[in-house]
Amino acid sequence: MSYKTLFASILFITGSLCFGQTSNPCNLQYKIKAINGDEASNARRSVKLDWDFTAALASGASVKIEIVPVKDCWETDNATQFRETAFYPITQENAVSSASYTIANFRTKCFKWRVVLDVATCHEESAWTFQSIIPNRQ
Repeated sequence: MSYKTLFASILFITGSLCFGQTSNPCNLQYKIKAINGDEASNARRSVKLDWDFTAALASGASVKIEIVPVKDCWETDNATQFRETAFYPITQENAVSSASYTIANFRTKCFKWRVVLDVATCHEESAWTFQSIIPNRQ
């Protein structure tokens, strides 16, 4: 085998591996956003998640929202102390809906959440989003 053929083969394999990792096989469309409530009392404060997974479910995806209550809120994205993870499955009945979360729900003042999508051909997890129920004072 010549050096040119060997070099071309190595270049092709390396390029395939590098670019193959950046593709998004699921490419499912959905909308989700978090909205902090404006209650005056910290005990009544909440975070509301609004979502629309109609298109993702129409593609045959299994959808769930994963929520992890965070004990060490001051660490935000670098937190290491968590409570038990909760999974909320999304079905056709609640494809367009919302849910409010309070301190009483998780016994913490903050949590992180992400969307987990499963289709026959792929598995996709969104990036973690850190959410504080009690806003920072500035």
